[in-house]
Amino acid sequence: VQGELSVVYRYPNGQIKRNAEFSPSGATFTEKVNLASEGTVQKLDRGWGNENTSTYDRGRHKIEFWWQGVRVNEVSFDVI
Repeated sequence: VQGELSVVYRYPNGQIKRNAEFSPSGATFTEKVNLASEGTVQKLDRGWGNENTSTYDRGRHKIEFWWQGVRVNEVSFDVI
């Protein structure tokens, strides 16, 4: 299976987390994904936050997962 996985990180106010160097239009990041017949996938890791201090605003944050332009899942978490 080959395609493009996009991840959209939304702050509580709905704004998309952007990184001017890497963020494509409408997403936080995208990756080309190639699943081999053995079922391996490249690890996607991005350093969000840090262990010493919180960089998150209070409220509900959402992370959306898009495959080939279709939203396939989302997760959320609350910062209080």
